[in-house]
Amino acid sequence: MTLPDALGVAFFVERMAETIIRRVHVQTKKKYLKDLTVKIGDLLFEMFISHQEIQERTRELAMKISNDDESLIFVPVMTGAFYFSSSFLSYYSRPYQICCVTTSSYKGTKSTGSVEIIHHKDPAIFEGKKVVILEDIIDTGLTVKELTRELYLNGAREVIVVAMLFKPGKLEHDIPLHSVGFEIGDEFVIGFGLDYNESGRYLDDIYQLK
Repeated sequence: MTLPDALGVAFFVERMAETIIRRVHVQTKKKYLKDLTVKIGDLLFEMFISHQEIQERTRELAMKISNDDESLIFVPVMTGAFYFSSSFLSYYSRPYQICCVTTSSYKGTKSTGSVEIIHHKDPAIFEGKKVVILEDIIDTGLTVKELTRELYLNGAREVIVVAMLFKPGKLEHDIPLHSVGFEIGDEFVIGFGLDYNESGRYLDDIYQLK
């Protein structure tokens, strides 16, 4: 093979390699952009807060509570706060008790205006204890207000709230908010435990309605 022929082959191979790299890049970009949006039911959601951001902030929140020398009772509000509570407690380094409660105040994207609370342990365990409510999201504050009131009725000495998300512009009730992961606007969000009609909880990241 002559030198010109060899150079021609080398040029062809280089161009082919560049073409393949461009195609891979485009395909990867398309997949990445696709991952930034998800369709749940009839609604489209876009990436809002990444899983890494959630974990980093959750660790910071747990460290704040870890400065308290008391043995606490944590109350994760199911089902939405399951993911947040699991991450939070994995970073909490002191002894604690846990008592999950189930509440419901949403249907679809709207609050129903009433709260149903179901305890999964004997409420007597709260007698004389300091209690930390772990909540996925606080908007009007109605759920937390009613849960706080019930905990005090069951003998809790002190009640504070740690929330992954908080909508300060929507707050309508006085609540004992201790710390917040992220303050957001009026976005409707799903993922990391948050749902739309019981769908979307499984997502590792948090998405907002597009």
